[in-house]
Amino acid sequence: MLGFIKMHTGWVKIPLILFVFSAISVDSFAAQYLRAEGVIHLHTNISGGSLSPQEMLKKVKDAGLKVAIITDRDNMSVEYGLPPLRKILKKTIDKGGIKKYGSKKYIETIEALRRKYPELLILHGAEATPFYYWEGNPIKGDLTLRNWHKHILILGLKTPEDYDNIPSLGSGYPLIKSAPQCIKNLWPLALFILSLILLGKKAEKIYRLRGFIIREMVRPYFTPGIILLVLSLLFLLNNYPFCKPLFDQYHGDKGIEPYQFLIDYAKKKDALTFWAHPEVEAMYEAKGQFGNRMIKLHTPAYYKDLLEGRGYTGFAVFEEGFRFLGRASWLWDQILKEYCDGKRDNPVWAIGELDYKEGDWMGMTQTVFLLSDFNEGEVLRALKEGRVYAVRGKDKPILEDFRVKGTQAEAIMGKELSSKGSVEVLIKIRFPQSLKEEMKVSLIRKGEVLETFSAKGDFLIKYKDNYFQPGEKIYYRLVVGEQLVTNPIFVRFEG
Repeated sequence: MLGFIKMHTGWVKIPLILFVFSAISVDSFAAQYLRAEGVIHLHTNISGGSLSPQEMLKKVKDAGLKVAIITDRDNMSVEYGLPPLRKILKKTIDKGGIKKYGSKKYIETIEALRRKYPELLILHGAEATPFYYWEGNPIKGDLTLRNWHKHILILGLKTPEDYDNIPSLGSGYPLIKSAPQCIKNLWPLALFILSLILLGKKAEKIYRLRGFIIREMVRPYFTPGIILLVLSLLFLLNNYPFCKPLFDQYHGDKGIEPYQFLIDYAKKKDALTFWAHPEVEAMYEAKGQFGNRMIKLHTPAYYKDLLEGRGYTGFAVFEEGFRFLGRASWLWDQILKEYCDGKRDNPVWAIGELDYKEGDWMGMTQTVFLLSDFNEGEVLRALKEGRVYAVRGKDKPILEDFRVKGTQAEAIMGKELSSKGSVEVLIKIRFPQSLKEEMKVSLIRKGEVLETFSAKGDFLIKYKDNYFQPGEKIYYRLVVGEQLVTNPIFVRFEG
């Protein structure tokens, strides 16, 4: 095995010193943590998948994994109503989800499988769809469903009520209790009162019959009164409960607001939230949902919402390969720098997302957990604290150690240390024997690639970075080829 020590002072490099060690005394993650390979974002037949929860977990076990986080859709219900009676002249399509299956039953199903598979750590969660909106018109044939595939994974909910109350259009949002707006929606009462006046009006009708004068009391406005009465009742029913909800699907895009509402809800429940597949654009057409007409579905990539959102736990990478969120100097680094500069209250972590329903690619993308104990609660703590890394591919590199040593202490992923001087970065990776060519290992410091190493086999490096700015907070993270992304280690320099 080769060990390397490299010095770096600011942006000026000094000569590389290479040492060959017969034995290198370096602790690995294994000395402190249990390494548990896991998969996040699994869909069972509860919400559009082909496999039952039990069949899904057998796949997980057969793949040699230790952690499975099932995230069925909270609901798969969309609704479109024709104006002006949208709540009456409407069609609802419900293709399943936790709400339809039953939240209590969902939790009980997962708990029963925990007892059946004690060798696995099994967690239940949800893929939430807080919002969608419509554009176009079904009569004209240009109806489009927007943002139906804009999702957030929510993990750590505890009770059926927690799931039932996940904010969404399907479950209903709180009402905006604005007196002028609520009173405005009572306008059908005017029609109702007018209809009663018309129905109550009587007139004397005088006519002759066989020489007799006939006087008869009639209701001359009975027909229009009945029409107004029916219309008023229909619109009262349509407008009930009169105050508008916080969000609906008929008034365009609401930006980050519905998603932030969900994130805030999860925080109140001490749950975690991760943006699912934020780099992926979904666009296709569906026929037969509204009569025989075609509707379009379009969800653009929504990675920019990561900048606007606050308080969420993290985001998913590798859903469709390695795109740009995890690369140096891009959006994730911008967010992490905002945290270092005090502009955010919490850092943002990356997880590996499988988004699996069926097929022979179980475990192709994994989240590797560093656990202090083998239980479900510790899995959630590792996710909350950033003690995980994302990895993908058939032959995956194994991150055996990644830590930063300061003058007083050391830290691993998700942790922060204080140092009165420059730090040393330790990287230890085991590459698969099947790897024929060297892989690039990029060490990133506060958004910039500090150094890139070529590696294969057993790779170990101690990198001395002489950068030191008293009072500054920075971070280090790793990107290995297009296969592995670590979470950051934070360093606060003391003056």
